[in-house]
Amino acid sequence: MEATHSPRVAEQVWLVQQQVIVLRSGLTSRTAHTETSPADHEAMTEAVADGDPDLAASLMEAHLATVEIQLLQNMHAAQSKDVRG
Repeated sequence: MEATHSPRVAEQVWLVQQQVIVLRSGLTSRTAHTETSPADHEAMTEAVADGDPDLAASLMEAHLATVEIQLLQNMHAAQSKDVRG
């Protein structure tokens, strides 16, 4: 976040991170993406550091799409488990 040199961007990223932490706090399952997420973050950081906003945006969109799908799958699985007891 600091590499953006933008307090506004850093604040927005921080806010999104906090929302994801809250959403994930009720989920205990790990996914394949959980293991690859650090690599996604590293790639995004490198794109920002290299001054390539288009690549950074593309990587972020792909990352968030994957996270969204997995969060929804985990939430659905957790609801199904609660219903079944």
